[in-house]
Amino acid sequence: MNTTRCARWWLSQLLLALAAPAATAVAAATTPHLALDVDLEPGSRRVGVVAIVTPGEPDFRFTLHESLKITAASADGRPVTITAAGREGDLRGWRAGLPGRSTALRIEYQGPLPEDDPRR
Repeated sequence: MNTTRCARWWLSQLLLALAAPAATAVAAATTPHLALDVDLEPGSRRVGVVAIVTPGEPDFRFTLHESLKITAASADGRPVTITAAGREGDLRGWRAGLPGRSTALRIEYQGPLPEDDPRR
């Protein structure tokens, strides 16, 4: 498979995984904000992401592909504990307990890109 096409597919999956909690928050009459800084290295098949989200809820849940590892998490410059919150297929659920509703949460994660697009 073309590395660029695989990388695009993988990036779309990352965005969808982070958009799911945002959609839930919108339904709860909040307006979340999500900013992503993505470092994609097709040659080494790695991706690194810094996600900054303002979830609007102190109990924030999100999903990531199982190949991605969370390397750091903080809220307003202070470390935040991220705990496992279930699994469905190749997605893992995570939970971040935040000190307040409008706290900006910064999550850093990275991992390998999959070898092939399973949907092709």
